[in-house]
Amino acid sequence: KVEARRNYQLGQWAAGLKGLSGAEAETFAGSVIAADLAEPGDEDVFRKLRAELPETVTDKTIRDKMAEQLQASIDHFAAQVK
Repeated sequence: KVEARRNYQLGQWAAGLKGLSGAEAETFAGSVIAADLAEPGDEDVFRKLRAELPETVTDKTIRDKMAEQLQASIDHFAAQVK
């Protein structure tokens, strides 16, 4: 659940950078979630975002956003347990 939420949030972030909104943003976020099923680990998600985002978005920015959204997702579910 945590990774799926992280990937959805990453997809929404990337969709915004691509100028997508509404149904297009939802579809794109779904494609980021699906990308995570390609192989174990996070590299499949990173490659998906790297391929979809302009070169002006650095690898570091993508990886930082991945870490930020992972922590936000952990915090979200931890708050529900309390």
